[in-house]
Amino acid sequence: MVVLLATAVDARALVDRCPPSLPLSIHPRFLPHVGREDARVDHPDARVLLWPHDVLSADSLRRREPGVLVLVDAPEELTRAANRWAGQLPRAVEITHATCPGRLDRPGLAAFWKACGRPRVLLRGDPGWTGVGASWLRELGAQLSTQSDAQQLGLFS
Repeated sequence: MVVLLATAVDARALVDRCPPSLPLSIHPRFLPHVGREDARVDHPDARVLLWPHDVLSADSLRRREPGVLVLVDAPEELTRAANRWAGQLPRAVEITHATCPGRLDRPGLAAFWKACGRPRVLLRGDPGWTGVGASWLRELGAQLSTQSDAQQLGLFS
């Protein structure tokens, strides 16, 4: 089974929920961040591999010939790419979707917002990231204010 994740933070959230007895293979990009001493890039007993969204087309993944592909919080373009990728493999691959542990999907967030009495929402952050969320919240009926003038400094070398 290959679990496709967007970030090392997502990988850590997933690993934190896995029992210590479950051997995991983890992509080298995620490995330093997962906080498990027994985690390895190629664990000989692992039946679960954590892999980044953006390297789905890597030959090293294709050679593993997974039977199941779990897309965690995958955007639509990744879902389409995963279907094309799986169609090129010699054996059938089951593709399923999941949400990162500890996070809500849109229906869950909508239910939570309604259960809280439909409060007004202040959405802060980069407009490129928050624009889609702001549109969705407005469609939901939320009274929304956005604030995009964050005072965050970049990193300079």
